[in-house]
Amino acid sequence: MCLKEYYKKSISMFSNKETFFCDCGEDHSLATQKIIFESGAIEKIGEFLSSIAPPLSSVLIISDSIIYEKTNRAFEKKIGRLGYRISSFTFEGSPLASVEVANEIVIPEDCLLIIGIGGGTIADISKYIANKKQLKSVFILTSPNALGVLSPTSVLFDNGIEKQSSVMPFNIVLCDTNFLSSVPSEVLACSYGEIISKAISVFDYKASGVLNDEHFCSDIHLVAYSIIDDTLRSVMSDKDIIKLTENSLKLSSLCQLVKSDKIISGGEVAVASTAHTLMRYEERQARLKGEREILLAKTLASLYQGFLSAKSNFFSPPPDNNKRLECMEEFLGLKQTDTIKLIRRILPIKKSKLAQYMLNEYRDELLLEASLNTARVAKGTKIFKRFYLDDGFSLEGFLDNSTVALSIAFAPDLSDNYLLLSYMKDMGLLDEYLLK
Repeated sequence: MCLKEYYKKSISMFSNKETFFCDCGEDHSLATQKIIFESGAIEKIGEFLSSIAPPLSSVLIISDSIIYEKTNRAFEKKIGRLGYRISSFTFEGSPLASVEVANEIVIPEDCLLIIGIGGGTIADISKYIANKKQLKSVFILTSPNALGVLSPTSVLFDNGIEKQSSVMPFNIVLCDTNFLSSVPSEVLACSYGEIISKAISVFDYKASGVLNDEHFCSDIHLVAYSIIDDTLRSVMSDKDIIKLTENSLKLSSLCQLVKSDKIISGGEVAVASTAHTLMRYEERQARLKGEREILLAKTLASLYQGFLSAKSNFFSPPPDNNKRLECMEEFLGLKQTDTIKLIRRILPIKKSKLAQYMLNEYRDELLLEASLNTARVAKGTKIFKRFYLDDGFSLEGFLDNSTVALSIAFAPDLSDNYLLLSYMKDMGLLDEYLLK
């Protein structure tokens, strides 16, 4: 079965026993053994837990107090009846996704299995801890915020900078759809916004192949867009929460096929993360990740289309990295001793000319895709706002012009992935976004 047809199946039918022999030159397969996504899924957990940790094993359950009150007791009761010895670490409220917070977790010495319960933040923390201790891991999803759940990376703040680290994916992911209820409207909007904003990530995935000679799979590229487009067609309100969650998981699973998170971590993620850093430093409310991403994706879609439409060749001076280091310290509160290790170096002339040549060769193809994304994100943004009781009025003025400009300017220096913004920065085109 081809990859495109496979992804039309229910996510619960996915398994690591399937390998796709692809024309891109790489074989693709999932690392996660089983994804259980159905009503009453909790009743099946015993069938799979024993395959990765024998009964009487010590397991650590990681969650937060909000999740605990709603679901943990039911899950703990079920897992305890299966004969496992349970320890719990419960964060008070929703934790910040950071290395410092993750390291607060106390792991029993004889622990053999980590079980995370919740959404994206708990997933990142659980993966990080399991990988750090080389333990097997299971995730029980109770939120539509699932985009990073199946990714082989953990994204956590470290000394004020959001960083990606490679980790082993969860061995089993379980989502009992009966628990996908009573979700606040902003959480649903966040999940929807994250999926639609990935149009920018998928574009950057192709741009990195063209401009930075990275491996690119056209099949995965097309499947990613098909999941985004299916979300645009079939998810219109909070009544579609199961479809929304499934599509989020499907998009996340593509990361295992490309063995990185670059298919879901493009320009909109880098800019939203930088905006988060800036707003935290200024002690402003940064709202939810998906909210920042969809609003900034709309700006980036127009920026990408406008840049690719300008066909004239012109000289611009290289970026001023010294000024950038100073500005990142001033506006983001990041020490130059830390950011100097991250900042993109000035490209050698030969490599710069090659990137310019490749851009001109593929400009029309990239421009067409960017134009389609402008329409995708514009339509998605309208639907996204309808998830709110006030039709998104509360988001007005949330991201001011200076925050957007600075976040775009610094994003390629703080991202691990190559973006079209990276090319624009290399050409010195983003220095104008630095505030005087």
